[in-house]
Amino acid sequence: MPLPNNRRRRLIVDPVQQTRMLLGIALAPSIILAVTACAMSWIYVEIDATLERSGTQAPLLLAAFLGASCFLFAAIAALLWHGLKTSHRVYGPIYRISKCVDEVRQGRFATRIKLRDGDHLTELADKLNDFLEWLEQHPPQGAVVADAPRADAGADPAPAEAKQPEPVA
Repeated sequence: MPLPNNRRRRLIVDPVQQTRMLLGIALAPSIILAVTACAMSWIYVEIDATLERSGTQAPLLLAAFLGASCFLFAAIAALLWHGLKTSHRVYGPIYRISKCVDEVRQGRFATRIKLRDGDHLTELADKLNDFLEWLEQHPPQGAVVADAPRADAGADPAPAEAKQPEPVA
């Protein structure tokens, strides 16, 4: 039996909130690393000028500077990637929980929230699923229950070509 595809198709689920979170995670460390790179550049230029005035050579100075610069830029890239990945792990579940709430509002009490391994907010999703199970067994008086409940609320929609029926041979 094949495993269900529980992969989000978009890395950016909520651009405004994910950008805010990414800036909160990576902006200050990135600025510190950029200032460090500028300071290193200034120190390199000063050391190089001093060595040139004294007639001395340091053949490994440029290599050391380039190596340290590459490390700083790689650290900034890693910070940005980690921030984007973390924001994806937070706002993806928020998106799925919001979709589940919309389904319940339409009377589909059999809806459940399915999150991926590694997503944040799993405790909240579990509590909401417990509540939805109780709500399905004890619907509110006067509630209109929808005919076709969905059990996969919040799952990203499948591509259009996957929704078309296959021709019968």
